[in-house]
Amino acid sequence: MIRFLIAILLSVSIAFFFFFSKDEDNPTGGGTSSKGSLSATIDGIDWTADLTIQGTYNNKTLAFAGSGKDSKQINITMSNIDKAGVYTLGSISSGSLGSAILTLAPNADAVYSTFPGLSTGTLTIEKLTSTEAEGTFSFTGRNTKGVTKNVTNGTFKVSY
Repeated sequence: MIRFLIAILLSVSIAFFFFFSKDEDNPTGGGTSSKGSLSATIDGIDWTADLTIQGTYNNKTLAFAGSGKDSKQINITMSNIDKAGVYTLGSISSGSLGSAILTLAPNADAVYSTFPGLSTGTLTIEKLTSTEAEGTFSFTGRNTKGVTKNVTNGTFKVSY
């Protein structure tokens, strides 16, 4: 449990560092926006983010999230990327670090993650520009008790 919480805090800290720091030598990406779409199948049930959708791309880090009126939320972050491609969530590969989090309710047992060592997934970025990103994703998230949730057929489109 402690390792899981440390991993979450470390990932959030890294994400904030990348999102809010300036890199004058690499002016890729813009700010944050609430324009776009995000949907997925969670353990066989179709789900769409119908409350909020946000995305940002800054300093080679893409992050996007969607929330539903049903309190479900999906967050995906991938760092050190500058082009479309296929990336592994929950692993450090080719210098990229990516994670996905599925939150079903506001308690620790309802958070399913792909942080390194817990489980993995795939993020396919079909379009990545300084103003928008689009693609697909799938992952198996694991909670602190070892229970898994499968997220498949994920699609996203965000403008920032």
